[in-house]
Amino acid sequence: MHGLFWLSSVGLLAATAWMLLRDADRPWKHFQREYRESFSSNAPAGIRQIVLPELTFDLNFRRIARCDRCPTCHLGIEQTPSQDKLPDNPQPFRSHPRLDLFVGAGSPHPAQDYGCTVCHQGQGSATDFRRAAHAPNDSAAARSWKEKYAWSRNPDWDFPMLPARFAESRCLQCHRDVTDLEPTARFPDPPAAKLVAGYQLVRRLGCYGCHELENATEGNVGHWTGDTARKVGPSLRQVAQKTSFEFLADRIADPAHFLPDSRMPRLFGLAEHLEGSALADAKRFEAVEIRAIATYLLGASEPAAASEAPLSTATESPSAERGRKLFALQGCLACHNHDDFPQGQAVQGPDLSRVGAKYAAANAPRWLVDWLRDPARCAPQTSMPNPRLEKTIPANGGKTTDPALDLAAYLLASKGDFRTAPLPPFAEKDLDSLAALYSLQGDPSFSPEPTATAKRDDGVQSSTISTSTPNAVAVGSGLNERAEKKLRELGRLAIAKRGCFGCHEIAGFEQSQRIGPALGDWGRKPTSQLAFEKIDEFVAAQKANLPREDINLEALRERRREGFLMQKLRAPRSFDFRVAAKKQFNEYLRMGRFNLSDAEREAIATFVLGLTADSPQGKYAYRPDAKRTAIIEGRKVLDRYACAECHALEMERWTIAYKPGEMPRPPQPENFAFLEPRFSEKALAASRKAKESGFAQAEIAGMPRLDADGNILEDEDDEGRPIAYFTLWKPAAIDGRIWTVGGADVTVPLSQILKKRPAWGGTLARILYPAIAAVAKEKNFSSPELQVWGWLPPALVGEGGKVEPAWLAKYLSNPTTIRPAGVMPMPKFNLSEKESAALAEYFAAAAEDREDSLLSPKTQDLKPGTSRLAVSDERLDQAFRLMLDAGSFCAKCHLLGDYRPGGEGRAILAPNLADAGNRLRPRYLRRWLADPKSVLPYTPMPQIFPPVGDPQGQELLPGSSLEQLDAVAQLLLEYHEYAKSKLSIKKLMPPRPKDDKL
Repeated sequence: MHGLFWLSSVGLLAATAWMLLRDADRPWKHFQREYRESFSSNAPAGIRQIVLPELTFDLNFRRIARCDRCPTCHLGIEQTPSQDKLPDNPQPFRSHPRLDLFVGAGSPHPAQDYGCTVCHQGQGSATDFRRAAHAPNDSAAARSWKEKYAWSRNPDWDFPMLPARFAESRCLQCHRDVTDLEPTARFPDPPAAKLVAGYQLVRRLGCYGCHELENATEGNVGHWTGDTARKVGPSLRQVAQKTSFEFLADRIADPAHFLPDSRMPRLFGLAEHLEGSALADAKRFEAVEIRAIATYLLGASEPAAASEAPLSTATESPSAERGRKLFALQGCLACHNHDDFPQGQAVQGPDLSRVGAKYAAANAPRWLVDWLRDPARCAPQTSMPNPRLEKTIPANGGKTTDPALDLAAYLLASKGDFRTAPLPPFAEKDLDSLAALYSLQGDPSFSPEPTATAKRDDGVQSSTISTSTPNAVAVGSGLNERAEKKLRELGRLAIAKRGCFGCHEIAGFEQSQRIGPALGDWGRKPTSQLAFEKIDEFVAAQKANLPREDINLEALRERRREGFLMQKLRAPRSFDFRVAAKKQFNEYLRMGRFNLSDAEREAIATFVLGLTADSPQGKYAYRPDAKRTAIIEGRKVLDRYACAECHALEMERWTIAYKPGEMPRPPQPENFAFLEPRFSEKALAASRKAKESGFAQAEIAGMPRLDADGNILEDEDDEGRPIAYFTLWKPAAIDGRIWTVGGADVTVPLSQILKKRPAWGGTLARILYPAIAAVAKEKNFSSPELQVWGWLPPALVGEGGKVEPAWLAKYLSNPTTIRPAGVMPMPKFNLSEKESAALAEYFAAAAEDREDSLLSPKTQDLKPGTSRLAVSDERLDQAFRLMLDAGSFCAKCHLLGDYRPGGEGRAILAPNLADAGNRLRPRYLRRWLADPKSVLPYTPMPQIFPPVGDPQGQELLPGSSLEQLDAVAQLLLEYHEYAKSKLSIKKLMPPRPKDDKL
């Protein structure tokens, strides 16, 4: 008995010792000990957790409070080590890479309020590496974890972490509009670059044409898809007016044959997953469908709308060479690429390098001219703007040319070496077999007409005309009427099956529904509902064509959601491998294959993985204020119409380093007090404080000076160091001093540029800069490298602080010429009233110095505390005389009503002053008159009201410079009322007799 008790005691003691040793050997305790030793920390040992009872998640139909114990191991997550040490810290001691966005107390998502799993997922309550549902980002990490931590996937947890490459997808649960994740002044480094790139690809490729992407659950709707009535592909309603059957069939069979970078997916010829009878059926029936779709589209094509004017009244013949110049100067490069202009990289519209091969129909030249003159008349839902081509323009010798004809001549000549490929062989028996297949599947819309010919074994009438030779089918090619009708009907059914109407306007498909599954909650879709089928066998069969080591293939073999999605984007029909043989042809998988790179597929997957119906509620729900909402909604319209391709919306930003006290002192010319920029003493002190490197830093916004070729102009300083000259568009605090806009350029040694943040927008202006600068140089303009910017699409930086929102909304709907010197007019976009208002509100909200609220009535507040400047009628008359002076003042360059300065050519013509009061905000107008270069650095307009010295024009408008500019400002604001008063009939009539009773 005593022996048994002794053995039990020893066993109990051993078990206790084992438990203590096991507890001391827990990985999280090892991490904490290593952290204290490595970083000399006195942090107490123990479990650390963040309990968030209101930030719940749905687990088996119950809302569960979050309890995140991640900080138990990730002890350095909130530390702020210097940037050079950050990558060297080992995990899990590394600081979060974006403390400005996450974790840090000053970020929008502090750890104590949001925890960790709301973004990263995983099992937050776990303290064991294996149970926390970590997910490796690559195969090397997976192998390392298995060796160090005996890691394996946790099959018992529904919310495993996403690999780091997909981590941004979780941003979508709160930021449903995506555009809210674009860089801002507060967060200049993109908060979620991959997610935004995925969104832009989904929008540009038109995925919403086949899939519902917005979940209808209340509070979880993201209205980012915009106006889905606008298809991403061209309208096919008038396709017979512009192309031939051969070209159309070739385009349907293989979109990349004509356009290698086509965004149109390939729907036919995807056979790597097919074998045996399934492969044979696909080949013969796809040959029928290609011809059938082309036949239907040509047969359903509508006639072009009648032109409102004769083709042309030009006296010069069309010129492809003139058209080539117009292609650049009219802004076509903002949306389209062409081999003649390799610097263009636009993606908004298709590449036009070989577009002449497309316009093969007899009426194509006339249709193309009509399209160039007014695209919306040919296709009311098009996003292509009206380029506002003048009907005729003067040429040499008094002759006239027609820009639309010249552009059309250039495009029609752009054929390259393209030749349509032979279509796969076609036999009429295949047409009949496919018709039978549709009939057997009970499609009530298919009812081929019987003929007097004998029936075949399958009971379907056979045509009396043999069409077994390749490429025999075309509209009117010799098929009898019954066979052609059968072909057209099959084309209609094939379009319905393939979902072509999702991207194109097609007659007869106006009310058709999406053909793909809804993706609104795909990021939470159970993997048990994903049809992996025999994908392992397909991967094994394709092993020679696949990367040896691919983490996405591992995810596919492990039946994980991200693996399925990446494979679906890479080979969408591969899940039919050895499954299609058990199906009818009409039941095969039908998603087309897009021409995507690995990075693009990963970006799209990041977006789709973020589509969930489960979003934080209550105080955690993201609710942007009115200003932020206006920016979000306006950004969608900017993206939809590619406004940033022409206009710079944010200037380039450089972070520069310098030794405190060694930056040159900027010139400090005296200016009006209300123009002087304000910086706090704290900001000035920070700009001269040295960092650990011994250098101070400053950020400057603007643009570097360019040479004649459009490259950054480089020079050398006295010490032989390469330098650049940077023109400020925003005041800057550098080395304790204020640098103003319109003053001297900042001289920056190239070796002291720490970071460059590129400008947002203005691509077309930079492309055209060298050509326009050459013209300016030929004409001997002073400072042509600066003046040329005034002839290009203007920068819209701070536009909302410059123009009246109501005017801007009206202008966007029907633009007119504001800058006569501009090389291209503002095109007229097919904007809805809502879109025009959204853009106007965007610019008003985005302006840093806003005078008033969005779309508010114009105020006359030119001076703080006053509602209107006290300017007498006499002063307005005097101001008007000053404006009319064509020798030294306004009328020298500016249009004024119907007055146009002459003798100097179009290059120096300035905007019409009669419209300035309706267009410009009062405060901006006053700043502009006081010092134009402080507002627009490249403007050639001089400072006509000097802040020091003797005022000019005293014989016209007596008073100080400030009094003069206030009088002119008031006149411009009241110009139309002033002009009316000068033509008042009442004032011209004689006084009425006192005894007049009327």
